Amino acid sequence: KSRYSIATKTTGIPTSYEYYAFGTSLFFPPLQEKISGSGGIAFFTSNNGLSGYYILVQSTSNLSDTADKEIKIVKLVNGRKLVLNDSQGSSGKTQLTGILGGQLYKLDVNVSVSSGKRVIEVYVNNYKITATDTTDASSKDDIKKVLPVTDGVALFSASGSSSFDYVYAAPITQAQYKEGALQNVYE
Repeated sequence: KSRYSIATKTTGIPTSYEYYAFGTSLFFPPLQEKISGSGGIAFFTSNNGLSGYYILVQSTSNLSDTADKEIKIVKLVNGRKLVLNDSQGSSGKTQLTGILGGQLYKLDVNVSVSSGKRVIEVYVNNYKITATDTTDASSKDDIKKVLPVTDGVALFSASGSSSFDYVYAAPITQAQYKEGALQNVYE
């Protein structure tokens, strides 16, 4: 669970926009016994994948304990990991649960970029989870600063097997950002 298989791609999208959309579909194969799968999508990644914002999706039976979340938004800075606080909170009542094998999960991510702030909206089959990353101006630690906008994306698998159908990355308008998840990935 501490090692990842990752495929990175330089998309060539412009890095001067204020709004971006990223997405993929994720599938954990059904297993007769315990389903063990985790993986996801990353954006604003470095060429080697050691820095970026990662959306980790874990099958429910893959969780290390009951306080763990199926969906996490993680900032990785030179291999150091920081799980961002998100709208799921710590209560099971507000967390997305029941990630199972044998089902397709559509992951759409909209990002708002401003000076010192990144608002990340993750849609998992249209269930919305929001996290905000801000720069702590008083800190010299890189993990306390927002990551730069890059044209890098990645798909990754952390445990078990993860399959992906497509991946997209695109700058979007403010109106598209406010509308939420892109309903048609072919637009």
